[in-house]
Amino acid sequence: MKTFDFKRTSSPKAAVLATGLTAAIVAATIGTLPAQAFPRAASCAGCHGAATAGTVTAQPSIATPAPGAAYTVAIALTANANGGDTGYGIVPVTASTGSTFGGGTCGGALSYTAAMTAPVAPGTYSYTVWSNQGPTDGTARVGSVVYTITVAPVPIVVPTVVPTVVPTTTPTTTRPPKTLRPPKPTKTPRVR
Repeated sequence: MKTFDFKRTSSPKAAVLATGLTAAIVAATIGTLPAQAFPRAASCAGCHGAATAGTVTAQPSIATPAPGAAYTVAIALTANANGGDTGYGIVPVTASTGSTFGGGTCGGALSYTAAMTAPVAPGTYSYTVWSNQGPTDGTARVGSVVYTITVAPVPIVVPTVVPTVVPTTTPTTTRPPKTLRPPKPTKTPRVR
């Protein structure tokens, strides 16, 4: 078995070659990443431009979900004439009143179903659904719409109390027994 001994002068060359080879492999395997559609900010308008009215609709599957219940939101986008990838994000209107949900991209899909979870505390909650189709170069179509849910309070179950019915009895009146008079003595006939 033969071992190779690197000289001090050849070590940096090997390191440069290994780094160059690694960079080439990484560059060859990584392509352009698709658009990442999740709210990095409070709205899509910051990156993609102002929202156009009527370009997105959002309808929750349950208007009054139970506390902590799962529900879905049907999202429909109007197509952008310039095309492009689509995406959406859902942001609570009031901070800390529900979770932010970031949607993904799906090519040029114009409808999505977002899975959401209702807050635990009863109350009315509003969410802004942001949508986008197109890049950040000014040709994108941004939309926004607000939907509202009302989390119902947990019903309080009051046990039904069934009154105990005591049977009523009619008291029997007892009359003292009739005292019997002794029978009258019978007269014996007199013989004459």
